[in-house]
Amino acid sequence: MSDTLRSNNAGCVSFPSARGPADPPVCILDAEVGQWPCRIRSLSARGAFLEMVARPPLGTEVYLFHPEVGAIVADVSAHRLDGIAVEFILTEESSAFAIAVHAHDMTRPADPAQRAG
Repeated sequence: MSDTLRSNNAGCVSFPSARGPADPPVCILDAEVGQWPCRIRSLSARGAFLEMVARPPLGTEVYLFHPEVGAIVADVSAHRLDGIAVEFILTEESSAFAIAVHAHDMTRPADPAQRAG
């Protein structure tokens, strides 16, 4: 895995998106077998569902980097057509990560084009 990414979150950048500003930021999933952009679709203190194209092997230890919140260690637990599920070890850290991501998503500005309708 990339020590640079783990130490300073350099891989956590917002990529241009056709989805719009109200969409979740792009995160980076980092593992021994590769590194991929992903979006968090659902999240709890126990795990997350990530929209992504790649399918790291089940059981792979990964680092999920959020561009504004930081990183957390997880294990790949399921593959779906539109992404993967990862599980966190339920700790204060995983709870804090989930709360921080939700809080960040709630404080992003709304898309003015969506309010105009």
